[in-house]
Amino acid sequence: MGSSSSHRLWNYDVFLSFRDTRKSFVSHLHKALITRGIVTFKDDRKLEIGESISDELSRAIRSSRFAVVVISENYVTSRWCLEELRLIMELQGKKEIEVVPIFYGVNPSDVRHQRGNFALERKLSLKHGLLYLQEQLLSNILGEEHVKLWSVEQGAHCIKSRLGNLKAFIVLDDVDDVKQLYALAKEVRWFGTGSRIIVTTRDKSLLNSCGVRIVYDVKCMGNDNALTLFEQVAFEGGHPPSHVYKDLSIRASRLAQGLPLALEAFGFYLHGKSLMEWKDGLKSFEEAPYENIMSILKTSYDSLDELGKTAFLHVACLFNGDPVLRVMTLLDRGRFGIRDLA
Repeated sequence: MGSSSSHRLWNYDVFLSFRDTRKSFVSHLHKALITRGIVTFKDDRKLEIGESISDELSRAIRSSRFAVVVISENYVTSRWCLEELRLIMELQGKKEIEVVPIFYGVNPSDVRHQRGNFALERKLSLKHGLLYLQEQLLSNILGEEHVKLWSVEQGAHCIKSRLGNLKAFIVLDDVDDVKQLYALAKEVRWFGTGSRIIVTTRDKSLLNSCGVRIVYDVKCMGNDNALTLFEQVAFEGGHPPSHVYKDLSIRASRLAQGLPLALEAFGFYLHGKSLMEWKDGLKSFEEAPYENIMSILKTSYDSLDELGKTAFLHVACLFNGDPVLRVMTLLDRGRFGIRDLA
């Protein structure tokens, strides 16, 4: 353990983080740990209320020497588990806890490369459909475990009628279809006075069509902030061990071009590797994009309709650098396709 944790007092030896394995693997693991005198915290509650973990769980994580994370097929479907994992990894970065991952019924490479159930959260949520999202919204805000709806229209009416007097703060992340907004939060009037709704999307026209009052255009990270983020992921304590690694870090952060997810992907890939592996890795990245970066960038392409995809491929392969007006005239329905790209 690092010096930052050498004088801390521990309430638990192990904190167990898990999902849907309480009666199978985790129960046997918990029993084995207890039998050997290892003080273990296992959360036995079945209802996860809200988006954030409770103060009790937060204290338990912070006062544990080790965190055993049992990554099962449905682990990432729980925001509660993801919030636990976020705190665990934050403490691990500060050397205040050690993490032991256990892959239960899943392939570690699926987690590493974000395949299957571990694909980007937006795809996983799609969100299950609009009806599922409406049920989750009502369940999380009202604290009710089993909310069942039979149609999207009924769900919208239920949101308006049951949440109309509650002051709510709602974040709709990575919206790519106006139907999602109409089903979950079409108007601020659906919620109580003082409520706020934040929408993140790659499609600016979607915000305009929904009458969003204030639009904030998120910029890519500047060079200094990008380098800081990369080094926090790539190195223990966030500091390169030598000027050689510092120079290589600058090369890596520039390759990511200010995209936070790309910076993290490069950092996780290079973390713990030798100097020679760093040099070989960066050279290969400069010649061809890293696989995980391609999957991150491809999410924007996948969200385009067929017209937008066709326009993208034509611009990328044939008209890169040409005047916009010329491209519009050459493409079928070019004005609409270029508008989607913009």
